Amino acid sequence: MARGVGANNGGDAGGAIFSYYGPTDIEDCTISGNQATGSGGGVVVVGVYYPHILTLNNTIIANNGANECSVIGYPFTGAGNLIMQNGSGSACPGVVTNVDPQLQALQPASTNGGLTPTMAIPLYSSAMGVADAGTSIAYDQRYANRPQPDKSPRNGYDIGAFEVCRRFVGPSLEAGPCGYTIINPPTTTLTMQVSPVSRSGSYGTTDPAPGTHDEDVNSVVVITATPNRGYHFIDWTGNVADPTARSTTVTMNQSQTVTANFGIGAPSPTPTPTPTPTPTPTPTPTPGPAVMLSPTPGSTFTSSSVTFQWSAGSANAYALFVGSSPGSGNIYTSSVLTVRSITVNNIPTDGRTIYVTLSSRVNTSWVFNSYTYQAFNSSATPTPTPTPTPTPTPTPTPTATPTPTPTPASAVAKPFISPNGGTFSQNVTVHIFCSTSGATIYYTLDGSTPTTSSSVYPTGDGILLSGAGTKTVKAIGVKTGLSDSAIATATFQIQ
Repeated sequence: MARGVGANNGGDAGGAIFSYYGPTDIEDCTISGNQATGSGGGVVVVGVYYPHILTLNNTIIANNGANECSVIGYPFTGAGNLIMQNGSGSACPGVVTNVDPQLQALQPASTNGGLTPTMAIPLYSSAMGVADAGTSIAYDQRYANRPQPDKSPRNGYDIGAFEVCRRFVGPSLEAGPCGYTIINPPTTTLTMQVSPVSRSGSYGTTDPAPGTHDEDVNSVVVITATPNRGYHFIDWTGNVADPTARSTTVTMNQSQTVTANFGIGAPSPTPTPTPTPTPTPTPTPTPGPAVMLSPTPGSTFTSSSVTFQWSAGSANAYALFVGSSPGSGNIYTSSVLTVRSITVNNIPTDGRTIYVTLSSRVNTSWVFNSYTYQAFNSSATPTPTPTPTPTPTPTPTPTATPTPTPTPASAVAKPFISPNGGTFSQNVTVHIFCSTSGATIYYTLDGSTPTTSSSVYPTGDGILLSGAGTKTVKAIGVKTGLSDSAIATATFQIQ
């Protein structure tokens, strides 16, 4: 993007520009008045790309809210920029000032000249004369010349898409007319031909006429073939959009030669094809999560070892939690699975209710199905009892009323981290999940204990870890009315 204006846009992040794993070049632009649902209303660039993920030169990024320019990845470069509220911890490069440039509201082209809407800066704006001369473009979005007259230490190159037109009157600067440099676009050659050509003339003609024509590079030119009386159009030879249409287009991304081919007399009639019966479409299954197939939900286990099997659904990953309370995984918590069967060997055999949560990742979202079972009760097996010897009936002693035992508060299920640590080259994206519906995940990346003041996990996006060294991720789940979960921990080595 060069000599452009990005204004009054919105998005979840990167309200004006969001770039993911690709090169981004922003030169002499003005980006203002954009919004995001959180922070990052201006520019957000994410990823790793060589030779650069971001080049940001001589650009105003102002009035887009907190963290209005962030780059999460490498490598990147920049010079001569004005950014009022740069990213926190992931700042954009090359900032020379953060002072408000006093931008004019977005105006139509008729207000300040040129062919595009502008956001002008006033004379003596903080953006005036402080751009990087070595990377500045020689004219602004209206083709006004750069640099303009200026006083040291300013250099005459303004930051942003708009150059303040000015002149010296005696020793003082005042607003004045600009010189303009109009650079015509490059051209390439379109050669039009007809075939056949006899001594009595051709069978037809074209528009543009047969011959050579200069056309703007990358323009799309409409071409038309017209047969003479007693002849008919057959087709085009050359790089055209539709070779069989009398009127079509040719894209001038390079020199092009096209030929209109004609024949004698009326064209042969085209046989009408026998219609092919339309096959009855096969119903497309409705996307959905996996469901438990075995054991049958609500049944009683027969031992402490149970094999769970589930359907595929339209999911691409699964996770299984087995616990003694709803949403809990205190008995068993799996990693992220691609198989559809797992055996759990440590289920209690005291007849308690067992709560099972089957999680499915459908597209990028996790969906939970919950089931209950009864544990096997080993103490319920009957033992032969000898005939009791009658004994005198004792005088009953009053039984004290038992003191009720308080029911412990349920806790949020412990989150799980995927991948659960390891060694990776350059970077890795980490996902954190919690089977307790409605729980909020808080995490840290420096090994410290997470609290409700820590960062909130961005659902679905994951966390990008980059930069060489050891990274320790810790996470907890929190939900009103439940105790906080146990802490999940995973250690990553980035090389």
